[in-house]
Amino acid sequence: MDEWFKIFINCIIGYYNCIAFHEKNDCSVYTISTAFLVPYTIAHRFLQENGRNFQRAYYNWDILIKDLEKKGLLKRLPKREYQTYYKYKRRIHNMTIGTFIKEHPKGNYIITTSEHVVTIRDGILFDRINSLKYRVQYAHKIK
Repeated sequence: MDEWFKIFINCIIGYYNCIAFHEKNDCSVYTISTAFLVPYTIAHRFLQENGRNFQRAYYNWDILIKDLEKKGLLKRLPKREYQTYYKYKRRIHNMTIGTFIKEHPKGNYIITTSEHVVTIRDGILFDRINSLKYRVQYAHKIK
């Protein structure tokens, strides 16, 4: 069921097109596209207008997220929502994306890790790679 839903969303946003085929380091484009359900080409153009170069990572992500928060499209979750206590380490650490999905099965989120961003829609991870073991650095709920 989850795989069919991912394929359906990818068809809606137009992920299977020539721009996406020749693109690399496009996790920010794919995240904007799947988070707000806009076509991939529009998300690509939006980030290009905001300073992203073709086939390059987008380094102004934090600035863009703060701007989306000001516009009321996102709400940043408090740290306690994505931190957990590990008994064997006797410390509080940030959750992995896989643990975050188990703790938050409903809702739409944008997750920022140290060098990557993903979208989670109702417990389904939208990403090109398997990033379940990445640690959550910031989490934002999509309004």
